[in-house]
Amino acid sequence: MGRTSSEKTEGMPPEKRTAAQTAENAPATGGEEEKKTGGKGTRSETVPSSAAQKKEALAENDGEVEALKETVAKLQEQLQAALSAKAAQPAQVIQVVTPDSEKVTMRFQADVADDNVAVFGPSGLYGQVTGKMGTVVVPKAEWSRFYTDSVRRMIDRRWLVVLTGMSEDERKLFHCAYKKGEVLDEKAFAGLLDMGEELLKIFPELCISHQRMVGKAFWEAYNQGDSRANDRTLIVKLNELSKKAAAGSGDKLLEKGVFNPVIEAMNKKDAD
Repeated sequence: MGRTSSEKTEGMPPEKRTAAQTAENAPATGGEEEKKTGGKGTRSETVPSSAAQKKEALAENDGEVEALKETVAKLQEQLQAALSAKAAQPAQVIQVVTPDSEKVTMRFQADVADDNVAVFGPSGLYGQVTGKMGTVVVPKAEWSRFYTDSVRRMIDRRWLVVLTGMSEDERKLFHCAYKKGEVLDEKAFAGLLDMGEELLKIFPELCISHQRMVGKAFWEAYNQGDSRANDRTLIVKLNELSKKAAAGSGDKLLEKGVFNPVIEAMNKKDAD
């Protein structure tokens, strides 16, 4: 059991008992004053040290860095999504047509040998054609350089037929404003000997130069023994159309007709 203060001091000498009672009954003021005045023990708990401040600052910096990293990552995701969406769209092709991109397209067709080589431009700059027929393409910007005396003669003789790339005024200027049916098209030129009576329909409209091409084609075929050039009735009819077209030209041979050499060869053969 516990003992009361009077019991604790009972039996002690008077002087000791008085001191013990005084100590026991004294108010605990020292601890309270120490707390009020802020003793060393209390100061270490309430005032942070410099090391703690640095640690707290580093923690704040780490938090800001992490937040910045998250922001950058989100921006990168948004950018990648935008690029992917753009790549999925169909590509837009913009073609700019300049005067330099315009071209004059021509067909070369002439009654020349099959191994003949027609060269256009210096060192064949604008190409070359082997044989009787081929295509020549010249940039419009290069036309003045291409249009030499030799080219002019080919255009005048309809050896070079301008197909596309010129206005009506330009065609008149360069003597290539063709009338309907004036020049042989590619199919007719390549198949003259197979046309038969159809030639009688197109022949009168042909220019003199292309009529000569037809006559020369029959002449070469006849000399080679081609049976397609032995139809005397057709050849005589064609020659009459040729003489009519050349009437008054002043060219004696032409006025006899472009098929006259074939007819004379036939007559000589019959006479023999």
